[in-house]
Amino acid sequence: STLSRNFTVGYRLAKGEKLEEIQANMEEVAEGINTVRLMKAFVEGTGMRAPITENLYKVLFEDLKIEEALQYLMKYPFSVDVDFL
Repeated sequence: STLSRNFTVGYRLAKGEKLEEIQANMEEVAEGINTVRLMKAFVEGTGMRAPITENLYKVLFEDLKIEEALQYLMKYPFSVDVDFL
């Protein structure tokens, strides 16, 4: 939904804003931000692979451009298994 806080964060990131700027003027928390952080830590602790989560983390916290994350995911080999929780 366009009214979703998570949608709003993603939309604004796609427009080129930094996460810090977005969070600074949002009145409520977008729970997906903390969820990505927690899932990244969980995945690392288990040795699992979760390319979508890993790339979301890089976009949110390591300034990876959305276009680069999408290119990586679109080129991810079909023959490589990913882990499902």
